[in-house]
Amino acid sequence: MSRKWYKYFLFVILTAGCKKTVMVNDIIELQITNKQIIADGASIDTIYGHIPINAIATNREILFKTSTGLFQNNADTISISANLTNIQNNKITAAAILTSSLRIGLDTIIAYTYSVPQYSDSATINLTPSLPDSISLESSSFLVQPGYQSDVTITGQLFSKTGGMVSQGYKVLFNDFYKDHTPVNGSYMDPQNISNNLSQVSVVYSPGLVADSTFMYISGTVVDSMNVPLAKPDTIQLFISQ
Repeated sequence: MSRKWYKYFLFVILTAGCKKTVMVNDIIELQITNKQIIADGASIDTIYGHIPINAIATNREILFKTSTGLFQNNADTISISANLTNIQNNKITAAAILTSSLRIGLDTIIAYTYSVPQYSDSATINLTPSLPDSISLESSSFLVQPGYQSDVTITGQLFSKTGGMVSQGYKVLFNDFYKDHTPVNGSYMDPQNISNNLSQVSVVYSPGLVADSTFMYISGTVVDSMNVPLAKPDTIQLFISQ
């Protein structure tokens, strides 16, 4: 190999080895204000996406995604223009407002650039339980016929100590009884007795073969996995009549 070609190959090897690695955070950086919020469907967190101040105009939008919550547009994705300038850090920033879901656990937030190639940065927020303090029962009717001739839908709304919603996954036990607390032993159909994303439970109920013109009661109690009560129960009254 000639001395000329040797120098050329040496130059290529050296310049390739000195190539600068692009760091994701130099292109987009996600910042979470609070690492932990309550899973009550109302707690909020401000999410920031930072990109370089010299980003071209067509690449100044940031796409945010959440795995469980909702942004200010009531969707799990939102595109926001980076119009907040921080000259000291040479960054421009887009800010999104996240509202927590009722799902306990980690909510993964991802921020994407609109550049080609596309870059992203992610972080997680820990959603802690919104604990039940009480339950309120309602019935689709307070008159029900005996002998499986009709049924009613019992709905329970769970509340936290502050009157807000509770996290998903809490169990409710329904019981039917007469004034003297003797069981009615009616039928519970289509039980949805684990609190959902509206902080509600429900069951379809029929008293079965019971005496006519009688008052009866249904109670709802929030319990743990061992059926130990967790919150104040509620009771509604039904009248059995033809």
